[in-house]
Amino acid sequence: MFISSFRENITFRINIKSAIYLLFILLFVYIVSLRHDLYYLYFIKMLAMVFYLWIINILLASGIFSKEEVIKCIKLTIWINVIAFLIQFSIFELTGYFIDFNNYIREEYANTLSTSRALEFFIIGLRTTGFYSEPSFYAMSIFPASIIIALYERRIGKTFLLSIFTSMLSLSIAAIVIVLLSLLAYIKEIRKNKLVVFFLIVILIVSLPYLYDFIMDRLFNHTDYDAVGSREMIFAEFDVRGVYNNILGSGYFNNENKPIGVLGLSGAKIRDSSFYIYTFFSSGVLGCVILAISFILFSPSGIRIKYAILILFLFKFGVLTSALWFFLMTLFVIKYPAKNEV
Repeated sequence: MFISSFRENITFRINIKSAIYLLFILLFVYIVSLRHDLYYLYFIKMLAMVFYLWIINILLASGIFSKEEVIKCIKLTIWINVIAFLIQFSIFELTGYFIDFNNYIREEYANTLSTSRALEFFIIGLRTTGFYSEPSFYAMSIFPASIIIALYERRIGKTFLLSIFTSMLSLSIAAIVIVLLSLLAYIKEIRKNKLVVFFLIVILIVSLPYLYDFIMDRLFNHTDYDAVGSREMIFAEFDVRGVYNNILGSGYFNNENKPIGVLGLSGAKIRDSSFYIYTFFSSGVLGCVILAISFILFSPSGIRIKYAILILFLFKFGVLTSALWFFLMTLFVIKYPAKNEV
């Protein structure tokens, strides 16, 4: 797309407001982390992702890419993920062989969380992960962008439907809850489309009896781990870490190979309870205020998109997760004026 869109004698431009805001966020997360264990490899990783968003800014402002072209690329990325997901799911259900895409594409081995004892008597034998290490990472990588684009285009397309279907099929409980809550933003369009209504009713009728048992086992019967108790630990951390840390946070770039905070939390326990809790842990009240101001000033217009954004931040985003920056890029592109609006 870059080659086909490139033209000679281009004057490179940049959206100044967006560039300044990105620089401010970068400096803010760096400064609040200086008081704590600042693992510079993590900071460099975030720097690279901010740079990627900065490049998108330049390409749009310079006219090398149009807004519509970038949206097509976002959809293509979603489709690539969906196809990998469906291949992984289908091959496993047909043959019992698990294609571990996660470890095919990453630099070092990581455990892929595709199994659960709660699946022992379940109709599906796999928590499908796609290219990721766990189902929730798959869902939070594709669903937020797909629903924001669907709301922007005001139509229910194949990309959106497949992102709903595969996110639910991943059997991530967080994803199931967030998808269902997010769909309230689309309730008018859903009610108008009889095929979609039929599609959703059939899925609910077929899946709810199985999902109920699965969710009870995962959340309350501790079949794999204490899902509720592990998420309560971060609130205990807030109680003991002191007022100063609750105002300014405990930093964004702690080395996750070591215990973090007063109680020695793991990185997963910090992120698992939503982006809101993660923000409060990392940058305290100050960070939450900046997040709220950013939402008010920079989120795309429209009450339904704003509602969807608030729900989508229940995913376990973090500044080091590519899913967050893919989501933010989608929001930036949607808010960016089209050619006829410039």
